[in-house]
Amino acid sequence: MRTHIRLAGLLFVALVPLAMGEVQCDETPLPPPPAPAAFDGKRAFSDAEALVALGERPAGSEGARLAQNLIIERLETVGLVVRQDTFTAETPAGDLPMKNIIGVLPGARPGVIVIGAHFDTKRIPGATFLGANDGAAGTAAVLELARTLKARGKPLYSYWFVFFDGEEAVGEWSEADGIYGSRHLVSTLRDQNLLDNLRTMILLDLIGDVDLTVMKESTSYARYRDLFWQSALELGHGDAFVPDFVTVADDHQPFAEAGIRSVNLIDFMYGDRSVPGKYWHTPEDTLDKISAQSLQIVGDVVLATLPKIERFIDVIESRTGFAPLPAEMPDYLGAGLAGSEGDAVGAALRAAPLEGHDIGLDDAPEADAEPKETEPPPAEESAEATAPEGATDSGIVDAPADETPEPPAVSPDEPKEEPKEEPKEEEKKDTPAAAEAPAPPAKDEEKESVPTRAPEWAPALPEGGTLPPPPVE
Repeated sequence: MRTHIRLAGLLFVALVPLAMGEVQCDETPLPPPPAPAAFDGKRAFSDAEALVALGERPAGSEGARLAQNLIIERLETVGLVVRQDTFTAETPAGDLPMKNIIGVLPGARPGVIVIGAHFDTKRIPGATFLGANDGAAGTAAVLELARTLKARGKPLYSYWFVFFDGEEAVGEWSEADGIYGSRHLVSTLRDQNLLDNLRTMILLDLIGDVDLTVMKESTSYARYRDLFWQSALELGHGDAFVPDFVTVADDHQPFAEAGIRSVNLIDFMYGDRSVPGKYWHTPEDTLDKISAQSLQIVGDVVLATLPKIERFIDVIESRTGFAPLPAEMPDYLGAGLAGSEGDAVGAALRAAPLEGHDIGLDDAPEADAEPKETEPPPAEESAEATAPEGATDSGIVDAPADETPEPPAVSPDEPKEEPKEEPKEEEKKDTPAAAEAPAPPAKDEEKESVPTRAPEWAPALPEGGTLPPPPVE
């Protein structure tokens, strides 16, 4: 009996503080989750500085080779798989060796988001052109995006960080002279029936200008393009992402013409508020004309926009569906993109092939497969993909190491309207005057009163507003 009384008393004593609210609990808050890795504009500027220190970097030159090695070293340091797209380009100056560099960040789902820039510089006879903004700035920003996204962990979709060679024309810009690297990569993906693996392409060009004024490039996919402007406003950078339109033939163009939703982020008022700007393609394109702050702004806007684009892609794929992943894939697009013969890096890559889903590739479609639906729906005249001769079971062609696939003739899916505004009369020294350039898509354009400014350097376009395919011998 006494035992029961003692227990009841102890219980009463223990409950009294609870009733009176006197018991103190450990209210130490849990530590917040670590912030995602952030873009570092100063580190990007140091990469641009390192590229400029190499000197001029025109395609096929020793400077271009050094730039390629620097990019590869930076990507390997980050821990990305590096692929090399080596080819020989026919140019007005003869055959030139060129090489695109691709850093691969595998994602959780099939499908690839391409973020690209060009690293080569313009040949300007009698002058030294270092291309701090036109070549180095975009490359540096993409390198820093690769570091940042790798540090954030496995993304939803795979990312390819593509560094294009041969963007600049060797002579005067034309449909056959310029954007060699992007044309070659798209042609190779088309030959392998692998273009459907690309979900979108984002290009960074001339984005280091101290007076940053990124314009709405009119041939870019409007819905995705406007997401970047939305992010810029949300981050307080509305003064750097201006509402004016400009039309520029650039490395996004082959992707857009192949049906890939592409966006070109470009400041085409370099040095002043004229198009293309007083420093464009002049020896004045030096390090003092670019800033870490401008690189920081663009990097922050891109990182804020990528999740929005991923969600948009996710909605599209949930409606249309895509083919299941294959169990295995041959080496990345065959030997044609693994490096040239005699290239030690390329040989090592060929010796250690990856499975396709590790680099974001889905299986190539069968020759009689029904075309996939897209959002918005494709044009009715789109043709069914056919597997190229020599394809393996997965549809990958093992291209001979000493040959580069010839780009096939391609008909544009949809004609584009021509703008009403006449181009400027003044012509640049190194390129012909432009014909009327295609206007931005009317369906997605909100401000019809904003004029489309077509720079006079852009190549002349045939009727229909799209460039013809590269010539095939």
